[in-house]
Order: sequence, then structure tokens, then C-alpha cells
Amino acid sequence: MGEEQISNEKTNTLVENYKTSKDKYARFAKAISQLLKQLLESSSIKFQQVTFREKEIEKLREKYKRKPDLINKRLEDIHDLAGCRVIFYLEEEIVNFVEIIKKEFEIVEIGKKLDPAGYNATHVIVKLDNRRNNLAEYSQFSNLLCEIQLTTVLFHAWSEINHDIIYKKEEGAEKFSKGDMEFIEEKLKEIMQNYLLKASYNLSFVVKQHERLKE
Repeated sequence: MGEEQISNEKTNTLVENYKTSKDKYARFAKAISQLLKQLLESSSIKFQQVTFREKEIEKLREKYKRKPDLINKRLEDIHDLAGCRVIFYLEEEIVNFVEIIKKEFEIVEIGKKLDPAGYNATHVIVKLDNRRNNLAEYSQFSNLLCEIQLTTVLFHAWSEINHDIIYKKEEGAEKFSKGDMEFIEEKLKEIMQNYLLKASYNLSFVVKQHERLKE
């Protein structure tokens, strides 16, 4: 049996296992999102929205194709089967909320994800801590991982536009030449570097100045 066939069989087995657990990951993502909303509403941090999702079956299959080493991991060790996204107005609000998350969850990993062409977010991988694992409503989620994505309205909008243009295969896109798409990708990078990052910084600066004037 060849390596590719073995890999495909392992992938199929893992995907089938996930199918039986998908509803649990959906409930877990919803539970985490509700906790995040409660934490935000009890703080003074402004936010726009909190969303959640469990990974779709085909998305998981694609992930195994892109990252074949994952087939050697347990499902419980894949960090984004459950996911939440919190959208803020300013970068400072993300920094402040990360400190709250650190106190309320068991932190597995924290990292900044920056794509020059259009993605800017802080990713926090969490587990429920022992305090919540001991509660009946959360005990079923013991040891599950959730990826919490924290970004701003500005970068969220940019990410959605970038995804639609670069990654979605929309009707008519097959007519574009390689050169056309390379030009668009370069323009996206240019706008991100020359305008979007600066706009984010300047928005924060203006808000800070306004707060000082109110003191």
C-alpha cells in the first residue's frame, strides 16, 4: 500500500470520526461565544459582534490535504474545529480583551496573524479551565480546543473582500489571466501596507487624543 493511499485512508477515518463529533463542536463554539459575550458586556470594552462556527466537513478534508502531518494528530488536538470571532473597533480593545481571556480560560497559544495582502487578527487558542470543566453544563467539552479570532471592523471588512477576490472561484473568474490576478494581489498588498495599517494606527491615535481632551 502506497503512502498516498495510507494518507487518504487515515484522512477518511478522521473525517468520519469528526462527523460524529461535529454537533458537539458546534455546541462548544456556541458556549464559548456566550462566555465571550458575557465577559465583554461586563467590561467597558466596546465591540461590534461575536460570531461562532464549527468547521465544515469539506473544510477539514481540505485542511488535511494542505497539511498532511495533521493526520498523525487526534481530533482533540486540532485547534480550529470550534471557532469564535470577536470584532472590535480599535486594536487597543483587542489587547485589553486578551488580558481578560487569560484570566478566564486555559491558554494554549496566543499569536498575531498578519497577511500583508489582507488579514490581521490575534488568534487565541483556549480550553475551558478546571473551574468550568467541573460544571455540569461544560463537562462534555473537557479538553476541547477553540480558536478565538480577535480583529477590528476595519481588518474584518478587508479580510472579507480579500477572501472574495482571491480565494472564491466566482463566475467569470476563469477569464482572468495569471497576470491579472497577480496585479490585483499586488494592489491589495499595497493598499494594506500604505493605507490600511496606517488608518488603523491613526484611528487609535485620534481616539486617545479625544479621551485626553475629556479628562
